[in-house]
Amino acid sequence: MNTTAVSSPPASSTTTLTLPIKGMTCASCVAHVTTALESVEGVREVEVNLATERATVRLDPAVQPRALIDAVKDSGYGIGTEEAVLKIGPGEHPDSARL
Repeated sequence: MNTTAVSSPPASSTTTLTLPIKGMTCASCVAHVTTALESVEGVREVEVNLATERATVRLDPAVQPRALIDAVKDSGYGIGTEEAVLKIGPGEHPDSARL
């Protein structure tokens, strides 16, 4: 009888995400955000930096980013967002992008 071994990814396999955090003003804020992120199942390590207003999170690849965002928002802080609009079309307009 032939058998095939199926291997799963090693337990040390993690993904790293950096989140922009809004509304932190002191070390207590950092502690609140850290605790909130650490409470998400699958989060392995959290580092929150007040000066850069960023949280670096090491987590299992199965963790959905929405869970991290919700945890931060539920703790009373915000997630920074950025939006970029690119105009793509014919012509040499300076706002156009070439593909």
